[in-house]
Amino acid sequence: MAIQIFAMLALPAAAQAATICEAAPNIVSCFHPTAKYLECSMSGRDTAVIRFKGGITGRPYAMQVRSERKDNFSRLILLDDNAAVPPSQKCGYLQWQPLSSAEKSDSVQNALSELTGGSNPKQ
Repeated sequence: MAIQIFAMLALPAAAQAATICEAAPNIVSCFHPTAKYLECSMSGRDTAVIRFKGGITGRPYAMQVRSERKDNFSRLILLDDNAAVPPSQKCGYLQWQPLSSAEKSDSVQNALSELTGGSNPKQ
């Protein structure tokens, strides 16, 4: 059963969420191994719409994912997917993964920025 995904305007995204679109080709391959990645756009602070072409049908599809972080771990939540072939539930992005050093640093900087109203406390 296909699920309709509504078109969403891309909003400015936090640095931590930008990694969703950077990893989008790998995300598509993980959920739909035969699919071909087309494009990714952020639809919220930590949510993205990833468009891809079905490997079996050749038709365009989309999935919506949200990045979730807790302590020093992150994972993706699959919110929607309208492909004819169901996404793989064995995809590693669904499991909690440790953050890289760079992601940890970005998370700290984002938290400091939010606490200080966007000003840099080092200046």
